[in-house]
Amino acid sequence: MQTSPISRTSQTSLGLRLGVPVKRLDLEQQYLGLRKKWWTNYCPDVITIRRESLKPAEELIKRWTKIFPKEDTLAQKFYNIPSFVVGVDCIIDEKTGRFGLYEIDEKPTGIGLACFLNESFKAHLHGMLAWWPYSSITVLISKDRRGCDDQFWTTTTSNQKDFNTHSLFIIRAEPGEIGKFNGFEGNSGSSLLQDGNKSYGVELGLWRETTPRDLENPELWKENFVLKPCQGRDSKDIMIWINGYNGNYGTSSEGQIRKKLNQNGRMYMQEFIPPLTKQDSCGCRTVYWKTIYRILFAYDVDFRKYVALGGFWIMRNNYKVQVAPDSLTGQIILI
Repeated sequence: MQTSPISRTSQTSLGLRLGVPVKRLDLEQQYLGLRKKWWTNYCPDVITIRRESLKPAEELIKRWTKIFPKEDTLAQKFYNIPSFVVGVDCIIDEKTGRFGLYEIDEKPTGIGLACFLNESFKAHLHGMLAWWPYSSITVLISKDRRGCDDQFWTTTTSNQKDFNTHSLFIIRAEPGEIGKFNGFEGNSGSSLLQDGNKSYGVELGLWRETTPRDLENPELWKENFVLKPCQGRDSKDIMIWINGYNGNYGTSSEGQIRKKLNQNGRMYMQEFIPPLTKQDSCGCRTVYWKTIYRILFAYDVDFRKYVALGGFWIMRNNYKVQVAPDSLTGQIILI
């Protein structure tokens, strides 16, 4: 097991380009034997959000908790919840009141990143964790994972022999590996077989099921939309259609979308929600940085509800806004 990670930071070309003090944060875990390196960039810029602006997200989480598919996890057995920590990817424009929700994630990445960026966030999270079953949590990470940030908030391991029935675990694995962790449900603080299940979005009115036949409607292609798999996580198989972009800046072409939907048979279609945009001159061209927010909620076992702790913003010159080597992040503080 590993409890005290070593991170390396250095000034990056992205920071020089933006004119802000940007550093690189390595998310690789060589001591765990992970096969691929992964990193991101962060800066000291802070975004503050009023808690009252999170009311739409809180209401959706209440409904989501009741309809997310059940399984025999510790979180469900003790508290009838999908997970002890929940992430909400969204946009919030407090000037206009615009709120847009991309996803509710029952096993969010970025918990460690939020702790790394903000010690107060980490202290608040650990204060709540102390009241969870077993008063501690271990993240068991598959060696096929590209990288992770869990070492910045809790104990991590890649050895299944470290599993015991007197501990609370979160399992991070690729979708095809879930079968390797049969028998872990009873100690899981989040989903396992239902990892990344997006069926909740249909009942919440966030998206609808679509099939290849639906793409034959020519009116569909006049609108901007996003296709996402019925079950999956991160940006895998996410297809973004923006009329006129033809596959640039993280979008997908019509041919790519038809091929992916034919392969999957059915997917979910969501109306495209434009990220927050910042225009910046970069040499002889103009760059439009796209920004979204990831707000993290932890379950308060005393009050039996999810409490927003804070989170971080993600900015990227790509419509697939996610933590990546070419993205920039910074902390979000709630007031």
